[in-house]
Amino acid sequence: MKKAESEGALLRAADFTEALRTADEVLSDPAKRAEIGEKAAKFAQEQRGATERTIQVIDMLLKGDTNADQAS
Repeated sequence: MKKAESEGALLRAADFTEALRTADEVLSDPAKRAEIGEKAAKFAQEQRGATERTIQVIDMLLKGDTNADQAS
């Protein structure tokens, strides 16, 4: 979540009131909506395959492969 937030693909709100204010700002600003949407799509594309990579590393670790930290 921190990476998505730092890349502008996620907006965080501390509470319900802040979430409503943020949503209102984004919904009323087409340029901001487009920018966040593009960043979110880019972030999602970059994360494709992350689950498979994680499973591969876990599998290697379970098999005792000491090179699991080099898998990517």
